[in-house]
Amino acid sequence: ITIVLITHEMSVIREIADRVLVLEQGRIAELGEVWKVFGNPQHPATRALLAPLQHGLPDDLRQRLLPDAPAGRHERILQLTYRGEDGLEP
Repeated sequence: ITIVLITHEMSVIREIADRVLVLEQGRIAELGEVWKVFGNPQHPATRALLAPLQHGLPDDLRQRLLPDAPAGRHERILQLTYRGEDGLEP
């Protein structure tokens, strides 16, 4: 099933979507899997939309996610989901 969701709430996209398309002035600015786009946004419009999500990140992680990171360096952001009874406790 495919659902098209139009929103500026990138936290919602992060939680429910597998792929994301960012539009700027009616043109595709960026398209891809959520984890790739959020982990290494290429377009200024994407970076601007994701900026609020970076508040509260540790300084060293936020610095690695900044758009002027050295070329060729790729960082990964992983989301771990724990399931079952053991996943409910730290």
